[in-house]
Amino acid sequence: MDITRAQLDVFREDFKKFDTDSSGHLSKEQVKGMLNDQLQREATEAEVKGFFASFDADQNGVITFNEYLLNVLGAGFTVGGAAPDPADLAFDGAAPAAPAAPAAGPFSFASGLPDCCTASPDLYKTIAEIPGVARLVEMNFPPGAKDVPHEHPIHSMYFITPCKLKIADPPGSDPKEIEVPAGAAPIFPAMAHQVENAGEQDGRAIFVEPYPNCQPCGDPEGYISPFDVSPECYKILTEDDAWITGVMTMEVGAKDALHHHRDHLIFVEEGDGVTIYPGGDEESPMVVPLAPGAGIPAPMSAPPFAKHTLMNSGTVPLKMVFFEAKK
Repeated sequence: MDITRAQLDVFREDFKKFDTDSSGHLSKEQVKGMLNDQLQREATEAEVKGFFASFDADQNGVITFNEYLLNVLGAGFTVGGAAPDPADLAFDGAAPAAPAAPAAGPFSFASGLPDCCTASPDLYKTIAEIPGVARLVEMNFPPGAKDVPHEHPIHSMYFITPCKLKIADPPGSDPKEIEVPAGAAPIFPAMAHQVENAGEQDGRAIFVEPYPNCQPCGDPEGYISPFDVSPECYKILTEDDAWITGVMTMEVGAKDALHHHRDHLIFVEEGDGVTIYPGGDEESPMVVPLAPGAGIPAPMSAPPFAKHTLMNSGTVPLKMVFFEAKK
């Protein structure tokens, strides 16, 4: 996601509101104050712990401005089209924290093969993750590109562009050629393979890979499904026992009904801004800039994502694909 310096200043002010001692980080009590403000009630100990599990990348017991930005904007965010300068991440004189290193090789397959991002980092990259739950991977294959043999867990996909692929399953076998239309949302079983772009245009897709030992996130109290209350905006593309692949579309100025989400990972296909009302409270709007191609982690433990209403406050129609845990 790319943001302007003016938008960065908005995020800085949001953070500063709860950094009451100007330390450049949020303590447990300060995070609890932020959650109380967003939820309009007393946050539970479990909610505070869940927030830290998602935001505290180095697990040192405090949340820096950089960790806050990484979770709100997604890994790889840019400022004015460029990687953020350390000065951009400094906060009230506090030394900026180094960006969290991306997790490498989170899977251990019996075959000994690497995961896709480890095998071919030029073709696959993690664009969002919820630690301990799942990661959202973007696949971007130029014409003729061929990856290194690798393995996947079961994974749900969404094709951004039409793709003509040669797939050797397992690696070393005779490849089979398939054509997949844009908008297709297949679910693939765990597999080892090698993939080549046999088409004449870039092939782009996204997919969610659950991490090993991913635990159920549970049900929000009084769960309200967005697919039930706002069917004009939310549609299920496909699902299995564990994950839903959904799409949300919304015209400029439109707004959905109050609803819940479990842990989910979002891909922005179209759109430049939304306003989130945590808990449905229209007195506490959160204006969030968006950029096509951005990945957004949306853990249930972070109150803005668990229960809200949302309005397309941008200048263009909104389309976001998301992968949501079902339990």
